[in-house]
Amino acid sequence: MDKKLQKGAGEKVNRLPVQTQPVLTQTQGEEHTQPPTPNNNKLTQNKIDGMSAFRESIQDLGFSTEAEQILLSSWRQGTMQQYQTYTSQWFQYCRENKKSVLSPAVGDVVNFLTELFKKGVGYSALNTARSALSAFIKLDGVPCGNNTFVKRFLKGVFQLRPALPKNNVIWDTEIVISFVRNMDVSKLKMLTYKTVILLALSTGQRAQSLHSLDIRNITLTEHEVKLRFGEVLKTTRPGHHQCEIVLGKFSELNLCVAETLKTYLIKTELLRDNVTQNKLFLSYQKPHTAVSKATISRWIKVVLVKAGVDMTIFTPHSTRAASASAAFRANVPVQTILNTAGWSKESTFAKFYLKPVAKN
Repeated sequence: MDKKLQKGAGEKVNRLPVQTQPVLTQTQGEEHTQPPTPNNNKLTQNKIDGMSAFRESIQDLGFSTEAEQILLSSWRQGTMQQYQTYTSQWFQYCRENKKSVLSPAVGDVVNFLTELFKKGVGYSALNTARSALSAFIKLDGVPCGNNTFVKRFLKGVFQLRPALPKNNVIWDTEIVISFVRNMDVSKLKMLTYKTVILLALSTGQRAQSLHSLDIRNITLTEHEVKLRFGEVLKTTRPGHHQCEIVLGKFSELNLCVAETLKTYLIKTELLRDNVTQNKLFLSYQKPHTAVSKATISRWIKVVLVKAGVDMTIFTPHSTRAASASAAFRANVPVQTILNTAGWSKESTFAKFYLKPVAKN
């Protein structure tokens, strides 16, 4: 263990002490032969998508317009975009094969999924398609995804085209820490890169979470920095939201997340000329507006490439597994890892994120 970081690890109880790198810190009938006519199915006339299909499927249930809107809000924007990919293909399939959009037979649904399978769609994506159709199609009174034959079909897909992890190992965080230690941060560009990668490794958070950080929810003190998340995150659900993350200071300032973040806030303070720029991360190029989640992912990728991580194998999201796995190897309590990363089940961490370091 790096003696300097070992010394710094003892300065704050609720920061995870990890070998030579900052990592996590405390804190899913019969076939219809006649297609619906334009007069009784508005979906054939108007622009169609998954949500309009859902609205059409519930129009006779007596919901008010406001109630329908609240029901539609149960799907997040990202989920709706994923669903749209497959609902649009479902509408096309129904038009070409003269099938009912909202009241198909089980064979129609399974045959549609089979067509997707023949196009090379994998198990995970087919499950998304099944969920998309389940939003507005019922078979025998239950969402089509719960139909016995549909479920059996997906089991068959898994046997023929199993969804396996992209890799079973993770890169060593030490190679990234060694690179970060020697970064020249005199320019805003490199300071931005360093702030992003240290936060990713120190908190184990997704790019989405880093993107959501608001300077109004960041508290800096002499000995620590506190991060709070004021937006709905991927792991947010009723009764569960990402807890506050507390980062204590490291004795080695080159690797101190709190110190780096403080420097970044000072250098960007004059660039935040209006209330719309309260997002933590701004573009290092003019006009210095808040950046997208995709940009933060790209920044992480740039640093990993520069550090020597093989990005033909890994993705920017791999910082999450690298950080959590490093914390586990350093004997950080599992519950602390779960709380910080936002996982409610140990099995999620063990199955998808706990990985051994790849051997050179």
